[in-house]
Amino acid sequence: MVSRPLYLHVGTGKSGTSSLQGALWASTDELAKQGVGLPFDGRAPAVRRLLVPLGWAVAEGFTRPIDHGRLRRFARRLARTPGDVLLISNEDLAEAGDESVDAFVEALRAADVELRIIVTARDWAKQLPSDYQQLLKHNITETYDSFLQKVREREGIGEQFWLRQDLPDICQRWGRHLDPAHVHVIPVPSYRVDPEAVYRLFGQVVGFDHQVLNIPTKDTNASFGAVEAEVLRRFNVALGGRLSDYQNEYLPAVRNRLIRSSIARGASARITLPPDHVGWVHELSQQRLDVLREGGYTLHGDVSTLVAPQEAGAEMPTVSDAELADAAISTLATFAVQNFKRLQRERRDTGGETAAGP
Repeated sequence: MVSRPLYLHVGTGKSGTSSLQGALWASTDELAKQGVGLPFDGRAPAVRRLLVPLGWAVAEGFTRPIDHGRLRRFARRLARTPGDVLLISNEDLAEAGDESVDAFVEALRAADVELRIIVTARDWAKQLPSDYQQLLKHNITETYDSFLQKVREREGIGEQFWLRQDLPDICQRWGRHLDPAHVHVIPVPSYRVDPEAVYRLFGQVVGFDHQVLNIPTKDTNASFGAVEAEVLRRFNVALGGRLSDYQNEYLPAVRNRLIRSSIARGASARITLPPDHVGWVHELSQQRLDVLREGGYTLHGDVSTLVAPQEAGAEMPTVSDAELADAAISTLATFAVQNFKRLQRERRDTGGETAAGP
């Protein structure tokens, strides 16, 4: 009996993963008809049944002990999932260390599947601004200039970026038990250039027609403009250590309430890669692509797009105090409206009535 392939999409983050996962999870029936089985139909069950057993914790990464008993249950879940091919997608897996990868591979032996790795990626001229904005949602107070410098020097928060975005390192960690040809790297071009590229290339690798996917009609993880990003950074500064427990305090109170519903996306000029950073980003990305080619991994699409072009640099927009004040006031007003709507829903759900006021 031939083992079934399990395609494990391990990231990278901010490479179209949210839209891709939304399309996959909304198309489980369509994919099943093409022989593709999804052991998880959303992020929450993947976190509970795979990430946590591998030692992952919110805002910490893979820092906890591995639960081998729960991984064995995960393997049984794989074995029960119908399909000629299995598929799991979670970008947090890009950060998994050797011990977690080894435990995952060991668990697969009981499921009679053959591991295949997929890594989607964009050039760092796009990833650096996007990742910075994502980190702001995790209560960081670092300025963008400081963040870029720390990435360049691979220290502090910059080292975390390398862990999530260094393609050769991710491919080596996840592919060290495999034939390198079974590690697939998909460069994701600009959405404006080819809006279906990530779905099409992903489908070609796994073996399904991407046209069956129910692709989201809006950006599921849109970026902030420079003004809104600075509002959030200063908000994090103003917290001054309050709500410092990310999972139990900041996540429910700020990210799920304020950020997700109230801070405008794309309302101001976008965050860019400043011209004085283009040189080292271009040189580094070319070096990393050379390492990928030498590693024998299977590269798809136009891999030259993984190299940040020399013309990628653009001066950061100037953000005035007046613009920050306007954006902050607008955010407060939107938050008030959204919070009132939430209260109304809660009262309806509990059978109460909306108070009319004094």
